Amino acid sequence: MKTHSIKDVARIAKVSTATVSRVINNSNLVDSWTRDRVLKVIKKLDYHPNLVARSLIRGKSNLLTLIVPPEPNFFSAFYFRQILCGISHSLSKYPYRMMIYQPEGYDPKLGYPPHLDGFPMDGIFVIAPLLEDRLVKHLEKEKTPVVLINARSHVLDWIDLDNVSSAREVVLALSKMGHTRIGFINGLEGYNANARLEGYKLGLEKSGLSYDPQLVTNGDYSLEKGFTAAKKLLSHSRKPTVIFAANDLMAIGAIRAAHELGFSVPRELSIFGFDDSDAATLSQPQLSTVRQPFFEMGERATDFLVSRVENLKLPQKTIELPGQLVFRQSSKEKGKN
Repeated sequence: MKTHSIKDVARIAKVSTATVSRVINNSNLVDSWTRDRVLKVIKKLDYHPNLVARSLIRGKSNLLTLIVPPEPNFFSAFYFRQILCGISHSLSKYPYRMMIYQPEGYDPKLGYPPHLDGFPMDGIFVIAPLLEDRLVKHLEKEKTPVVLINARSHVLDWIDLDNVSSAREVVLALSKMGHTRIGFINGLEGYNANARLEGYKLGLEKSGLSYDPQLVTNGDYSLEKGFTAAKKLLSHSRKPTVIFAANDLMAIGAIRAAHELGFSVPRELSIFGFDDSDAATLSQPQLSTVRQPFFEMGERATDFLVSRVENLKLPQKTIELPGQLVFRQSSKEKGKN
């Protein structure tokens, strides 16, 4: 079968190639009569240079867009790579392709990224939007199918870790190991941080322990902030016997701080992380942590989004996945050699 070019479309439609290009790109510089004529020729020739042309002709692009936070190091984050692998694995079952979009110079408090206006896509994944990100509120009003990953909505489909239960189970386990002074390094303000703090408090309550605000501090999920936050916690007269960090990097930073201050981990101070990233088994000692099912999140999110694309009338789908506690060398029973 002959493959037609943009010149063939222009010749049969009796317009210039520039006009065909403008039609394909949905330019407002082409009048409706000319646009219709060009689209009819494109359809007749089955000319499909890219996803944009297909979407204009058929009303469907077979393109899903993954919107990620505008953070410089996000693409190197362990959990993003795992979620992406899960999406890619599940996407192979469907006739869809994916574009990854990271807004540049975009203030999430302002709403929808302007570069996506009018862009042909059938559905959108949004990973870990901030609490104040108006993008989610904008998407809740749109008809485009959306699935949130590591976030929640009263309207949109979402898939997330049960952060509250996961953090609660860590505190309960540490309490059963004899720890009564449980320090907590939380992350940046956001849904996950709020949920993990809630779980931390619930774990204390269920263990019969009092909440002490001096045992709680915040970081930004970086190793450096974990280091400084741990030093702050260990400067108190009544020091924690264990530090629970809201991600693995901060936990590893806490291990470094403990070593610098002369604490033996885990003999004098236990450390517990969250994520079970690659770094957890590379740290010295190896890190006890919460394993998140990132790969499964990506798989399930893809199934959610494809089913939503194919049937907008489906009821809202939501799922909380459980975390799994993984005990390694960085934690032990209090007082046990």
